[in-house]
This record gives sequence, structure tokens and C-alpha cells, in this order.
Amino acid sequence: MGPAVRRRSRFRRVLLWLALWIGLGLFFASEAAIRQYPGGGRSLPWADALTINIPFYLLWALVALGVLGLCRLLPIAGGHQARNSSLHAAGSLLFASLHLLLAEAAFHGVRAWRGREVDFGEALGFSFRHNFHVNVLTYWAVVGAWHLLAYYRGLREKELVASRLQEQLARAELAALRMQLQPHFLFNALHSISELVYTDPAAADRMLVRLSDLLRQSLETNGHQEIRLEQELEYVERYLEIERMRYSDRMRLQMYVDEFTLDAAVPTFLLQPLVENAIIHGVGRSAGPCRVAVRTRREGDELYLEVENDLPPGTGSAGRPDREGVGIQNTRARLEQLYGGQARLDLEIRPSGIALVRVVLPFREPDADRHVSRG
Repeated sequence: MGPAVRRRSRFRRVLLWLALWIGLGLFFASEAAIRQYPGGGRSLPWADALTINIPFYLLWALVALGVLGLCRLLPIAGGHQARNSSLHAAGSLLFASLHLLLAEAAFHGVRAWRGREVDFGEALGFSFRHNFHVNVLTYWAVVGAWHLLAYYRGLREKELVASRLQEQLARAELAALRMQLQPHFLFNALHSISELVYTDPAAADRMLVRLSDLLRQSLETNGHQEIRLEQELEYVERYLEIERMRYSDRMRLQMYVDEFTLDAAVPTFLLQPLVENAIIHGVGRSAGPCRVAVRTRREGDELYLEVENDLPPGTGSAGRPDREGVGIQNTRARLEQLYGGQARLDLEIRPSGIALVRVVLPFREPDADRHVSRG
């Protein structure tokens, strides 16, 4: 906040402070001007009512600054409540008396200027009899308003701190989940390469090149929780190129990508662990050819991503599996952090011996989120 902005803000606060007390002066001036006294007594003329009440409460605007300072020194909330309340009780008597003394001194000067001789002691006694209790209530009203605003500010600060902590926790959890997913893929890829180093060095070299390209591409999205689906599919295709070299005689890949979904925003490295899971539990455990299929489609405001694979005969039973792998668990937790109840992940084993993972996300364009990478 620059100096000019601070000056304008301070000026607005001063105006609001003065407007508050002038408003009180107008209120009590109107009450004095329209009051009907028993026995046909005359109410004050408007000019006299305004002349008395406006300066009276403008003076309170000055005295109340001291009350606010005392509130900061002696807050009733928190520790030392009994002591601070007693000091405020004494302060209410002191400030009420001080205000009446200053007000009556000012009025005495005005009366002398207008040629009206009134004994100062008598006028001060009259003012104490009629205004002292109102002044005490005014003091406590200022104290109460200060504590109410302080409580509100404290509540807002606590909410802000809690919101920041929640955001930091969510980011930390998301970062931890991504760090679990990416090394998991890396170690498996290196293991695949190590198996080919002696049996097929050329294939191992090609896999290293593909892995290098994939890691370089992943670093380009560092700091982005979401990317375009088209870019995510590029990751998957590079990963599948590596696995295809390892399972060239067994893996049958099918891609069904709706071109209208390519611009959708999806979590970074969402599909890769799901595809890896399909290969491990499908191709990796099958003696013969095994199919792995990836599908994308849009239905209304939702994006559907599916990874499907054939299972070896006799693997599990139909329905939801009893246990889920690390990749599935981490992906589900990550979706919960990013989207809450707006996203879901379902895993099922079909009677035909097919495992299906379906992820449903809210469909939105990348520009809707400032943390989305466009590649």
C-alpha cells in the first residue's frame, strides 16, 4: 500500500469518525427540539439544540480517542479481566467528568461571547446532573464497540490463518503424492531398461532416449498441478513406447480419444500411473497377448477418462477389488485434494476378466485455472 493510498484511507476513517459523532449530535438535537415537557414547557429551538448538541458530541469525538487508547492498553477480553474491568469503571467516571468539564468550559466561552452571564459552577453542576450518566453510558458504548470490532478482526485473522494453513497443507499433500507417483514410474522404467541392457542393447538405448524425453517433458510442467489432456496423453504415449519395447510380443494398445476433450484440464501425471497399473497387472502377468485400452470422452460438464486392461484367467472375482495399489490410492487422494466431491475414481473387475479404472472430472478449459500448463 503506497503513501497516497494510506493517506486516503486515513482521511476516510477520520471522516467516518466525525460523521458518527455528528450523527449522534443531530439525533439528540432533534430529540431536544421536539420534546414535549409536562405542563406546557417549551422545547429548545432548533438553533439552540444544534448549537448545544453538535459541539457536545464533536468533543466526544476527541475524548473517545483517549478511550480507544485505554482499550488497547486494558482489553477486557483475555487475561486480567477483573483488573481491567475495574480500571475501565474508574475510567468511565474520569472520562465522563473530563468531557463535561471541557464541554461546559467551551459553552461558558460561547455564552460570554454572546453576552450571557451564567455562573460557571452552577452551569457545571446542572450539566453533571443531566448528562453525567449519559456520558458514562457513552464511555461504555465506545469500549463495547472497540471490543466488538477487535473480536471481529481477530475472528477474520483466525479464518485467514486457517485458510492459509489449509492451502499450504493441501499443496504439501499434493506435492507429496506427486513425488510418490513419479519415482514409482521412474524406478519401474529403469528396471525395464536394465533387463534389456545385456539381451538387446539397441532396445535399451532407445528406451533410455524415450525416458530422457519423457523426463524432460515432465520438468516443463514443474509447479503446475494441471495440464491439458493432450499433453498428458503425450506423456502416456512416451511411456507406452518404453513399455512396448519390453512387451512388444504381448501388449496390444488401443487408444480411443475424443478430439473435443484434448483441451480439457487434467491433473499432471494422472493417466500415467493408471496405465502403468494396467500393464503391471495385465500384460506383466499374462503369458499371451493382453489388451490395454485408453478412452476419453465428454458427457455434459464432465470429462471421462478410462483405462482398461485384460486380466490373466482366474485373477480375482467380479466387482470391486479388496485391495488397491499405491498408484490408485494416491491418484484418488490427489483428486480429492484438487476437486473435492466434484471428481471420482472407480475401479472394478468385470465378469469378462477385464479391469476398468474410470476417472470423472469436471470439464473445464485450461485457462480457467492459473496453475494449468499449456505445454
